[in-house]
Amino acid sequence: MLLPRGTNQSYSDAPYAKKLQHYVKEHLLVKSLHELTYQNNPNFVKMAQELGLPFQAHPEFKKADIEARQQLYQVICERIWAFDKPEEN
Repeated sequence: MLLPRGTNQSYSDAPYAKKLQHYVKEHLLVKSLHELTYQNNPNFVKMAQELGLPFQAHPEFKKADIEARQQLYQVICERIWAFDKPEEN
């Protein structure tokens, strides 16, 4: 998780389910873990669909959730670095 240092420290070792409710106050990448992000945020949902980014809410954060989140980060990185490549003629 990419959280500001103070924010993450304040949650300490609280269970994920307890932390999740606070994540909706953070930046969009963290906020995307919570289902509310997908309910009234049409610009975010549209952007994710158009870019083919596999965003999804994670009410729990078990091994399958971690793997899905890793896949999301990988796709984001691939999109970023794809823009850095010069176009071929």
